Amino acid sequence: VLASDSHRASLGMKEAETGVLATRLDHGGSASGVVEPGDVLLTIDAMPVANDGTIVWPGVGRLSLSERVRAKQVGDTVTLGLLRDGRRFTREARLRYTRKLFPGRRGQDLPSYLVFGGLVFRPVTINYLALFENTPFDLANHAIFQNVVTPDRRQLLVISHILPAPVNRGYQEMEDYILETVNGVVPRDMAHLAQIIDEAPGPWLEIVTEDRSFMTLGLGEARASHRQILAGFGIDRDRSPELVQVVGAEVAAAR
Repeated sequence: VLASDSHRASLGMKEAETGVLATRLDHGGSASGVVEPGDVLLTIDAMPVANDGTIVWPGVGRLSLSERVRAKQVGDTVTLGLLRDGRRFTREARLRYTRKLFPGRRGQDLPSYLVFGGLVFRPVTINYLALFENTPFDLANHAIFQNVVTPDRRQLLVISHILPAPVNRGYQEMEDYILETVNGVVPRDMAHLAQIIDEAPGPWLEIVTEDRSFMTLGLGEARASHRQILAGFGIDRDRSPELVQVVGAEVAAAR
């Protein structure tokens, strides 16, 4: 929204021009490589964009500019009139499907999980969010504003449960925390996380969550107690079937 005269002038807009400012672009979205943060969207398919993000659709009235996009199909194009660094130009953007970080509701799929050191790791899905009466703020923020796959993150991973054991003593409050790094690496998805843990050289497994909470497990202790923890909680396998092929020799031996 560009309601401020001063803001519009600072962007190089003429007095009679209207438009909206692009502040963030979803990775892999239809506008990627076409629009840049800081661009002003002046028109869409030759329809002037108002400062509140609306357009006048002939025969219909004033609507959100997003309705112009929704009226089209994947593979169609929209023509965008842009202002960038004082230069006005038009570009075409081809509409494409954007892969969501959180898969839609699926009734038949078995949950993906990995257990290590009593920590239960899971990807966040719509089904997972439905378990909460009040969704934690961090998870809701991703679901609403950051629900798109990026090169660094194909799944959003959390510590869903902590099975009490000496190796994880002191960390019980960290359930439902979002993983940021494991041994300094951002886990892209569950398979990558399993690989990081299976191949960790030791002596420590260091976990940092998105809110900058820290957890350190002794790898030797975690691996030595692995089988006992699983048996104590009646868990047959330390990971879901699709992750079995991503197994390090030490963890495989423990199972």
